[in-house]
Amino acid sequence: MNKKLIAISASVILLALPVMGFAALGDPVNPVLFDLPSIVAAVVRILITLALVAAAISFLVAAFYFVTANGDPALVQKGRQAIIYAAVGLVIALIAYSIPSIIVTLGGF
Repeated sequence: MNKKLIAISASVILLALPVMGFAALGDPVNPVLFDLPSIVAAVVRILITLALVAAAISFLVAAFYFVTANGDPALVQKGRQAIIYAAVGLVIALIAYSIPSIIVTLGGF
């Protein structure tokens, strides 16, 4: 009985989510039109935020390796590699974020 109630509740919630999402779009009389550049910009902002969070977590993991190494060269090397990978990933994410604005500026779009 309890599993059936949970399954029905989850189904109702999942079916109601798109309706609530469309309700949040705004005024139905004057609908907001979404164009491709604004959608791409929103997706890029989300991906950059995720990249920054991943880099922060990688730096924390590397710090944990350094703190718990106790002189073990393997853990120190593992921490050093984690810092290098996080830094390279962060630089790549920032370059990827800046490329579209450089193209727009230089291309005159």
